[in-house]
Amino acid sequence: MTYLYDRLKPNGHELILFDVNRFSALAPFVKDRHDTFLNRLKEPSNLPYTWTLVTNQTADTLRVVAETRDAGSDAITQEPLNLEWPRGIYSLSHVAVPFSPDDPLYGDREDLKKKGLFVLGMVEPRGEKGVLQVPIDQFMRLRYNPFFVYMERRIVESM
Repeated sequence: MTYLYDRLKPNGHELILFDVNRFSALAPFVKDRHDTFLNRLKEPSNLPYTWTLVTNQTADTLRVVAETRDAGSDAITQEPLNLEWPRGIYSLSHVAVPFSPDDPLYGDREDLKKKGLFVLGMVEPRGEKGVLQVPIDQFMRLRYNPFFVYMERRIVESM
């Protein structure tokens, strides 16, 4: 952000960020390494772009809101999104952002998996470590964006 967005001239730019799942039951398991960054982002400033953070409404719910600060403003607004973190998902991965849960390869397509088709977004390998050619942590990455409908709506609105 510092090397790109902070140097932009005001011109309607916006950055959308996806927070980790901040549901209280997950808190002991999630590193807090981004807290300083997010706290600094929320401090009063005169940024030349709008930022939006998709985050839990509160620590007691899986429901998410979009917190937005418009360029040049210090006010942060909240928009309920009528979406929530799916059970078992603690964060997005960067490869997940552009893919819908309906994507036939990367999505959450139980219907296709039941038909015996390969759905990369739902691979759940089990067995002895060190046997697979691909590192097991690659299979743990989320491959779709559970908040894709929000991104899609924002893109359509901007067009």
